[in-house]
Amino acid sequence: MNFENIISECKKCNGIGVIIKKDGSLLDCDCSKRVDYLKRSVNAGIPKIYWKLKKDDYDFFDTIGGKKVVNTSKQRAFKEIMEYIQDFKKNISSGKNIYIWCSQPGRKAGTTLLLTYILRYALKKNMTVLFSPFSFLRGAANDKSYNDATWTEHRKQLIDTDILCLDGVSVFKTEGFAAKERIIEVTDARSYLQKPTLYASYAHPNKYIEMFGPIASSSLSEHNTKFIEIIVKDDNYAEKRVSMNVLVGLLKKLRSQGNIDVSMSDLENIFRS
Repeated sequence: MNFENIISECKKCNGIGVIIKKDGSLLDCDCSKRVDYLKRSVNAGIPKIYWKLKKDDYDFFDTIGGKKVVNTSKQRAFKEIMEYIQDFKKNISSGKNIYIWCSQPGRKAGTTLLLTYILRYALKKNMTVLFSPFSFLRGAANDKSYNDATWTEHRKQLIDTDILCLDGVSVFKTEGFAAKERIIEVTDARSYLQKPTLYASYAHPNKYIEMFGPIASSSLSEHNTKFIEIIVKDDNYAEKRVSMNVLVGLLKKLRSQGNIDVSMSDLENIFRS
């Protein structure tokens, strides 16, 4: 990707990338700084769609019945991400992770956008960041043709970067557990080194920990991780809420008639199915 036209078309420095001060010293022009930032964004793997999005671009609303409704879980998530950035130095030095999830694949929760706010802020602080789709990491870790030498190099990059973002985290089954072992090797090493890992997930953290085992539990504890859930309240959600209310009423009626074997867990299983 060529960004040189950003410098060549700059009127502030006349296309040379630096400003010559009166005392003869040189100062990097804003255009040069922007090109450096964009190049590091490419190297970090941050999708281009997120490069220019601002805080105002985050959508706090859901559409229910054709109407825009404020989503309080999105508001809370945005607030927590901004607070993380405000205490950036403290969070980075302590290795504070973020696990943000929406257990509704395909819904517009904005989990990835929220985490890229942190990545882009870190880039401006001249830190190293790496954005990695979880499917790519999973495939690389589970690929038999991905030999030990190649994996060792990739593993080093994943562990050494100041901030790692794993996007689209999901719970899955693998033959021989090769992917699970290699992924947990990375996240556990980062936890030990107190380097933050940011997770944008489709799975509840308990499901993730259940899949990856005790080591995942220690690297994703309440002590070192900020957990944020987003619930998208679209038409499907509204319909299920209505169904939930109907089921609650039905269970109350059944219990009043002596059907004491019906439990709240039965209700939850029906609701989540």
